[in-house]
Amino acid sequence: MNLNRKQIVVLWLVAIACVTLFVVAVPYEFKHEGDDYEFNKLSVYLMNLMRTVPVVLIIGGLAFYLMRSRQKEPAKPSRTILIVDDEKAVARTLELLLQRIGYAVLATTKPETVLDTLAKEEVDLVLLDIRMPGMSGLELLKKIKATYADIPVVMLTALGYDDSAVTEALSNGASGYVKKTTTFSELKLTIDNVFLTR
Repeated sequence: MNLNRKQIVVLWLVAIACVTLFVVAVPYEFKHEGDDYEFNKLSVYLMNLMRTVPVVLIIGGLAFYLMRSRQKEPAKPSRTILIVDDEKAVARTLELLLQRIGYAVLATTKPETVLDTLAKEEVDLVLLDIRMPGMSGLELLKKIKATYADIPVVMLTALGYDDSAVTEALSNGASGYVKKTTTFSELKLTIDNVFLTR
């Protein structure tokens, strides 16, 4: 039988409560000061049981608190990002980093396969290298926007790349751009801002 963390915590608390009950409430005999009779074992047991009740209530309250505090909202489906970069190392690095912060990631080094991927997969954002052999990022951007106008595209640019290409990309529907030399936090911020405006 597989138990989740919540069930294990509850079982441990129940076990502690039971141990406490039997250890603290063990019947014993004693003489009440000033009286000439002995409490019988049942009376002593009941008195100790009454002393144990607050302990059990505290443990029960703690268990309830832990269960409530561990309740989470239903997990939201992660957004899917498609990375398109002819440099395999760049695509793989971005894939790992984005997966680490909770995104579902698809990656390809072949721009000619992107439209087929978009037709088969639910993609929420495309990270598109602006300079690629065969089919440039600008050309692919136009094709994506012609068929999938609602999918945001963020362009990836290399150091020293002509700013006019970035301007052209933005004018053709790109939602933004980031340089490959930028920090990951800046990339994440760009992606987050794009999703916030959707």
